[in-house]
Amino acid sequence: MRRRRHIVLTPGMATAPRFMDAIGEALADRLKAHGDDRPSVQTVFPYGDWGRHLVLQLREISVDLGLSPGRAERSIGARRIRAELQELTTLEEVLIVGHSGGGVAGLHVSRWLRKEFPHLRLRNVLVGSPKCRVLPDEQHAVLAIRASSLDGRTVDPVGRLGSWGGWERTLLGLVRWNRWKFAPQTRIELPIFGGHPDYFRGYAPYVDETGMSNLEKTAGCIENWLSAH
Repeated sequence: MRRRRHIVLTPGMATAPRFMDAIGEALADRLKAHGDDRPSVQTVFPYGDWGRHLVLQLREISVDLGLSPGRAERSIGARRIRAELQELTTLEEVLIVGHSGGGVAGLHVSRWLRKEFPHLRLRNVLVGSPKCRVLPDEQHAVLAIRASSLDGRTVDPVGRLGSWGGWERTLLGLVRWNRWKFAPQTRIELPIFGGHPDYFRGYAPYVDETGMSNLEKTAGCIENWLSAH
């Protein structure tokens, strides 16, 4: 059965206008290859591109990162995304791929859309994004990707920001801090060349000894997760 799908790309702070075009096209091609109609692709800048003042963008991202999941409609970035989205009533699935702070805004807008369009299947990919709380009923629908070096060292400092932690009570009645309480169900350390801005590079020198580029690794990682979820 064919499914009408839409991919929304949400770049982070001070990003070039076409920064995420390559990952959008790669994902659309891969999903089409599975026998479905080719998804439509749309880019929305929740905090503006590199032409907007950096301090203003940083301030807005900080506000959104501190919002609780229940206040998604108050997210500055989510409001901008929602205002730009196409007609959603005819869609069945929406995949929101966010880079850096754009992942935070994308997560907030998904919460908003679940209330507004309960028929939609919504999934989020957070690429090099700060840690923000993911509720238990959302955790299966969120993938977090963070860059590592080829020898396993974390090379994306933005992915270290924020927290997935929360307090919980043990079976013995004790209270303890669980650093993974609000973490996405799937978290992947992806070995790439470079760091935070380099997940979507499809050319040398961002290519390993097998000929696989950062772009192919990132797209393949998302494709495999989608197939399993």
